Amino acid sequence: SRLGLLGSHINVMTGEWVYFDSGIGGGIDSFFEYLMKAHLLTGKSSYLEMFEEGYASIKKSVKKDGWYVDVDMRNGQVMFPYYRSLQSFWPGLQVLYGDLDDAKALFRRFHGVWKKYGFLPEAYNINTKVPQEGLGQYPLRPELAESAFYLYRATGDDFYRHAGADIIRSLNTYARVKCGYAAVENVSNKELRDHMDSYFLAETVKYLYLLFDDSPETAVYRDPAKFIFNTEAHLLPVHSEPSKEFLLSPTNPPNASMRASRQKKMKKKKNKKEQEKKKAEAGNSKGSSPTKEKEDKKKAKKGKKGEGEL
Repeated sequence: SRLGLLGSHINVMTGEWVYFDSGIGGGIDSFFEYLMKAHLLTGKSSYLEMFEEGYASIKKSVKKDGWYVDVDMRNGQVMFPYYRSLQSFWPGLQVLYGDLDDAKALFRRFHGVWKKYGFLPEAYNINTKVPQEGLGQYPLRPELAESAFYLYRATGDDFYRHAGADIIRSLNTYARVKCGYAAVENVSNKELRDHMDSYFLAETVKYLYLLFDDSPETAVYRDPAKFIFNTEAHLLPVHSEPSKEFLLSPTNPPNASMRASRQKKMKKKKNKKEQEKKKAEAGNSKGSSPTKEKEDKKKAKKGKKGEGEL
């Protein structure tokens, strides 16, 4: 859109937007996650350029009073004033990008909702400050644990391990059943549902384990220079070490000058490409394109050959 925002659903046959709500929750979240992670995996600047363009638009139009809500992609008007559970991956993504201060502040908001209910509802209305009606479930989602893992890895601050302990305590107190862990149907009264999604084992438990594990056996998997977790927490090996700008750790905090220098170079390169494109277009508008000139010469040569034969 003109605001640089994406809707949540698009008709792949027509290219037309079907739903215009834009945010960082379901239907949009993985797109931004994969842009950043694709850059870290491949080193291609085009992915980072797209991510930074979208990231700036989100902070400008979707962030409201410290929360991220759903807005109309066409005009920025708030459509749903909700903190959605699926948004909880965002602080972890911010860590990968190097926006550590924002990641810390946002995580504390999300963790505050967890402390209030013992779980995260699917949608928490930031105006009424209660779970949105009909969206008070917690289906054992991993996103808050995921962000705690990334923030602890970047800072070494035990606050994030304490947050992880809060998650484990709630799971064991309210969700544990004889054959596993049950989804929470209502975070207010802790009613359970006879259901456990596979991502609970593949993601939630994995991130909690890695949050507390310091063993040498898993050190390589916790190293951002060696492995990237995809959106389903599967490990992907990094073949070329990413820039230190994105490898935050207690000994490598965010470096504003490094970021500014990199962005300046990217902008210069982008401007050069745009100028070359405009120059080529201007040349084509004055006369025939190089391809057309080549074809015309070929036709003329063929015509002369035909005249000689006659």
